[in-house]
Amino acid sequence: MGRGADQSFCILLTDFNLSAEARERINTMVRTGDGFEIAEAGLRLRGPGNIEGTQQSGLPDLHLAGLGRDGKILQTARALAQRILDKDPELGHPLNVALRVFLEKKGKKRRVWGRIS
Repeated sequence: MGRGADQSFCILLTDFNLSAEARERINTMVRTGDGFEIAEAGLRLRGPGNIEGTQQSGLPDLHLAGLGRDGKILQTARALAQRILDKDPELGHPLNVALRVFLEKKGKKRRVWGRIS
């Protein structure tokens, strides 16, 4: 099904010399029309990119969690981080100083951590 009730088509053209990754991408497109499944395969194959910036592929510095596999726990972590920043946007409280120092070492220099600009 295309836009609205209109019929649509997808024509895939490839070279015979495909990498294993390219072959998997093509196989996914042939196997399913489910956009979520296609997006998940793309995420698995090329990585999520930089979630803090504009890079659209590659692997971020996440060593313990995967965006596709661990989405729920990452949402919880984000909500908890937002709660900390809502209460202490400059991360000046003694309990938050270690976090501020870590972020500064990672090159994230901001005066007010709770504001995204």
